[in-house]
Amino acid sequence: MKLNAAVVAAGLMLVVALPAAAPASAEQNCEPATTRLTQVSAEAVDGTIYATPLGGGEQLRLRADLEAYHHSSGFGAPAPEAVTEWDQTLDQVAEPVDSSDPNWYGKAKARVFAPRTLNTIAERLPDGALQVSYEPGERPADWCAITSIEPVAP
Repeated sequence: MKLNAAVVAAGLMLVVALPAAAPASAEQNCEPATTRLTQVSAEAVDGTIYATPLGGGEQLRLRADLEAYHHSSGFGAPAPEAVTEWDQTLDQVAEPVDSSDPNWYGKAKARVFAPRTLNTIAERLPDGALQVSYEPGERPADWCAITSIEPVAP
């Protein structure tokens, strides 16, 4: 099939004329800080959370590696269901992955995806119960690197 040169040229001009996509969000202030969060929402695709500092302020976009997630503190018994689930998830992924274990792949996969699982649980925590410390880190400019994240009783 032969393409009409005018059609190809028009298509190329259209592609060239399209404006570049705007960045997902502007660069945010990632000066080291510790804060409690409210209005937490998880983004499962890239493993980030969006949240607002308790007491107000600019919405933050944050991301952490599994090592930054910690067990809850100060809730006593019975803890809210989401807090219990958070702690149980951390307990499950703390087990070592042994390649001779028939379930080694499942355990390794759970470990890799644990931050996304914990972020989803964080959406159900009581407002102000999630405490994070963050810094700029070696991350893209539109999110901050979490150095510590845990549910803490108010």
